[in-house]
Amino acid sequence: MGTFSAVFAKSLRPVAITTVSEWADEYRFISSKASNEPGRWRTSRTPHLREIMDELSMFTPSRKVVIMKASQMGVTECAINSIGFHIVLDPGPILVIMPTEQLAKKIAQQKFETMVDASPEISKLVGKSGQNPLTGKEEKNSETILTKDFLNGTISFGSASSPNSLSSVAAKLLIMDEVDRYKTNVKNEGDPVALAANRCAAMSRYKIALLSTPTVSGESLIEKEFEESDQRYYLIPCPHCEHPQQLELKNFRFEMDERTKTASDAWFSCTNCGERIEERKKALFLPLGRYVSSQTGSCPGFHISQFYSPPGWRGWREIATLYNRAVVKNDENLMKAFYNTVLGLSWKAPSTRPKWDTVFQRSSARAPGIAHKDVLIITAGIDVQGDRLECQLLGFCRTGQTHVVDYAIFMGDTSSAGPWDALAQYLMRDVPTDRENVKIPISKAAIDTGYRTTIVYDFIRRLLPDRKLVAIKGRDDMLVPVGRPARTDGESTSQKIRKGVDLYPVGVSVLKERVYSDIQAVPDAETGEFPKNFVFFPELPHEYFKQLTSEESRVVYKKGRESRQWSSNGRNEALDTFVYALGAYYLLGIHRYSDRQWNELSDMLAPAETSGEKVTLLDKSKPVPRKVTPRKSEYWR
Repeated sequence: MGTFSAVFAKSLRPVAITTVSEWADEYRFISSKASNEPGRWRTSRTPHLREIMDELSMFTPSRKVVIMKASQMGVTECAINSIGFHIVLDPGPILVIMPTEQLAKKIAQQKFETMVDASPEISKLVGKSGQNPLTGKEEKNSETILTKDFLNGTISFGSASSPNSLSSVAAKLLIMDEVDRYKTNVKNEGDPVALAANRCAAMSRYKIALLSTPTVSGESLIEKEFEESDQRYYLIPCPHCEHPQQLELKNFRFEMDERTKTASDAWFSCTNCGERIEERKKALFLPLGRYVSSQTGSCPGFHISQFYSPPGWRGWREIATLYNRAVVKNDENLMKAFYNTVLGLSWKAPSTRPKWDTVFQRSSARAPGIAHKDVLIITAGIDVQGDRLECQLLGFCRTGQTHVVDYAIFMGDTSSAGPWDALAQYLMRDVPTDRENVKIPISKAAIDTGYRTTIVYDFIRRLLPDRKLVAIKGRDDMLVPVGRPARTDGESTSQKIRKGVDLYPVGVSVLKERVYSDIQAVPDAETGEFPKNFVFFPELPHEYFKQLTSEESRVVYKKGRESRQWSSNGRNEALDTFVYALGAYYLLGIHRYSDRQWNELSDMLAPAETSGEKVTLLDKSKPVPRKVTPRKSEYWR
């Protein structure tokens, strides 16, 4: 029989129907360079991986498989086994996407190349020179670190941060590892998962595997994909009653050794019979476990935690020690790492959003518009809407406590002069106080320039000679309350402009955290004394308190840095104007006032109470510069 006949006859031979797990048990070998358990691959060692690998076989109908996992659970090895399976039995273009190019090189060298070197079934097909099993001849293949050729196919390792890696090649098998570390917008070209998935559009049969440890709830890509899947959880039978159940934190029990600060014992309480499920019986119940879907989804989705680690890997006592340490230290970062890497769950930070009715209960019967007798200085925060202007006045005491003095709304189309004239008259007046004959002017007002920008700047120029009105712009990424200003004309801040207006950036995230901290401060339980950061409220409507507590913060990652992002559940003008008035507080430098400055402010009010003279409080944030007369040199005399 000639060469052509042999090749033709072999091409007609049916492919043996097998799964990835069966193929790996037969042909996959692990190098000592890649694992501390070298030798032949054994799926029985990690039974929680069997069903995951089988879904990555070419004969299953699913096109996409999602795995939300804890760290170090062998899931990446499933992907490597799937690559070897397709190289041998279903060759074609393969694409592996990692968060960075450095990780792509690492997975190519430490995982793929070591599998090729240790597995003869694969090594004869992959490499710079490989033997064609059909002709028996050596074939030269080009190869780089990120590109490997094999018989009838190519495997490429790419970076999610590079659009070229996501769009330059087609893929029959697409593996996306650690998707939660991807940049959510690749150079403004869109979602990297969607970009990479388009590489499979021209294939009649393809597989997409998404696997990752989750990060922050609401921002996690793998969590979003898992929620759209059928959400399969690994259930094990109770050794006592055989009731199937998931190993969850709520049923986890442990005892701590106070001397060593480590767990002396750890077990699970059966959800059915209440008996102890001991870790020493793992070898018996782990192989009997199976994945059970919890809902109907668009694709298979698997979740696995470190509670299912095989014997010899991370044990339950070590997990208990990690959890107890995070609880005792009350460390959010430790708890977040525990949820992500141990439980395989996204982390949702405890909400700092106070309840509006709780804050409302501390409001008094005081009428708004009159400052408390202890208030020595007042600032204003102004928010601009299309049909109204809203202004909040805050009064500050030398003890550090804050009084909400007034909240005013000026209705009318803000493109016309009506509401602006009313606001100007409101800011020009002096605020009455509980002290007889004493009125306090507004020392500084901060107005947001995010809407009706040109009109806002015109209004600032109009009031600039009479009142200290400043333009502000909120920024979420600032770590300080107020930054350095930039001179602007309302359209450009790229250069200094003569006769322009100073625009101050305000760290709204920092200030909102302070607002939520202050409005939740409570008096001392024993003495009844108010803390320094306590906030007093006059009689205001329910809507004010709902707006004041309308936002919630969450942790997001931008350019590899962790920051907080605030989202509103409704109208939030009361919170915004409170923040802007606080920004004016920091611009005045009230937080740095010395006792001398506070005494001067207080002394200015004393004669007004007896004589009735009008009081004008000066800005004590900066000392008045002394006029220095230059002396002429007598050298030439």
